[in-house]
Amino acid sequence: MSARLALFLTLVATAAFGDDDEGTLRERSHKLYGNTSFRLVGLGQFQSGTNPGHPGAGTYSRFSFGLAFEGGYLGLYTQFGTLQGIEFRVTAGFSLAERYADPPETPGSGGLLLRPEAAWVFCPRFLRWNDWRVLALAGLGLELDGARWSDTWRAFATLGVRLQVFLSDDDSVSLGWRWMPGTANGALLLRTHGAELVVALGSLHLGARAQLDLAGTAAGPGLAWQAGLLGGYAF
Repeated sequence: MSARLALFLTLVATAAFGDDDEGTLRERSHKLYGNTSFRLVGLGQFQSGTNPGHPGAGTYSRFSFGLAFEGGYLGLYTQFGTLQGIEFRVTAGFSLAERYADPPETPGSGGLLLRPEAAWVFCPRFLRWNDWRVLALAGLGLELDGARWSDTWRAFATLGVRLQVFLSDDDSVSLGWRWMPGTANGALLLRTHGAELVVALGSLHLGARAQLDLAGTAAGPGLAWQAGLLGGYAF
């Protein structure tokens, strides 16, 4: 009975996922972004929320702009077929000062932004196929932001997952989610949830990002959201 059940499940899986071309699978396995493993991305982002350090000032808003270099290597295999590698991203830019509903509470004039981060990436064999795959990420990073009200620096860890669907040899769609459980800076307790959608049309990559920030300080809690657009060139 168990042998028949195993045979049935094997046939169902084969019908669901289709034939697996090992050559195509191995070729795509090494690529992180569409049909490449490196890209240069321009970013524009808007943020709005409440600042517990300025009670009664209403919501704030600010814009930031930057350029990110992203890349990595994905090509280490375990004996069980799990694909592993490393991914990095270095973002540099400028953040405008926060603008509040009550103008007297508007501080500063902006500041430089620098955010280097790296992640270990892995993908089990059963989540890697010719036309799609699911990657898991665990990373560390550091952010310096001279225009932020809460803390000008923060070290953090992230966990994430990314679904990639290959539409052709050159085109793909990527949907990712990342969770930051906290930061190393004692001035602020921050947890974030972020999502990213990117469409790769050959070397042209276009997408959007969204993030929810849950903050806590001695003065009370804070809540903010961020949204942005990105456009890049992969090589």
